[in-house]
Amino acid sequence: MNKKGVYSLLIVVLVVVVGALALLSINNTDNILTGSVVLDIDEKTFSDCMNIEAQKLGEYNNVETYCKCKAEEKKGCDLYLKQKNSNNCEAGYLPEFQCEKNSRQKDIQYQKYQFADCKTKSVPVKECNSGCAGDVCANQACTDTDGGNKPYIGGTVKGNNKFDQIKELSDICTSADTLREFYCKNDVISDMYTACSFGCDKAKAECIVAPCTDTDDGQAIYKAGTTTGAVFGESIDVKTVKDDVCANSKQLKEYYCHLTGAVSAVTVDCTYGCSEGKCTAPTG
Repeated sequence: MNKKGVYSLLIVVLVVVVGALALLSINNTDNILTGSVVLDIDEKTFSDCMNIEAQKLGEYNNVETYCKCKAEEKKGCDLYLKQKNSNNCEAGYLPEFQCEKNSRQKDIQYQKYQFADCKTKSVPVKECNSGCAGDVCANQACTDTDGGNKPYIGGTVKGNNKFDQIKELSDICTSADTLREFYCKNDVISDMYTACSFGCDKAKAECIVAPCTDTDDGQAIYKAGTTTGAVFGESIDVKTVKDDVCANSKQLKEYYCHLTGAVSAVTVDCTYGCSEGKCTAPTG
């Protein structure tokens, strides 16, 4: 082989060696964010964690996994950190889930558990009554028989609570003048304690509305009257005064006490016209 061939061979070998050393250097880099990273996570949070917080975590392994976990806004990320040169880990559930059918064809949610010796195992944590939604149980649609946060109507709510447990809970009077109202919020069971000014009906599990009175004793369209009491959609604890009123020259808005005990209204067509809060009575 002539000198020119030897030189060419040496150049090729040198390029290969330099390339190998560069690749080895990248693979051995620990706790440093290098190059452009494309992640399905909050890249800024991940980058800040790797470049700033990781400087304080130099004594731990698995810092990159820890930072990815934080960027995904998961709970329990600290369990990923393991002291360097140590076979000891903090025991607990890692934020890693899997949902699949078991041998009895039931949908089960599994979560990875980390033991003190750093070994892990997926363990069943709950049965998914509404099936799987990706790696976790699907939430059961939240239902409420009284249609929401309505302390003047007793009801029962069914769905997932904030601990992801399926519950069926009914409104309840916790004292003579306090109601615990259960309702759906963002498809999750929520609750609120309401002070009932006129007391809490334990049998109906609802606040007692302000007493209703009507001076014309109901839907008496030929007599002007005044109805006093609570109005649905307004305050159940405040007495509101409503006078019968003509909506126009031929229609009357008649207020009366509904069977529920609240002030209600109906619009009536007056054959002979409307004036002074009542329909004109027929003559003759």
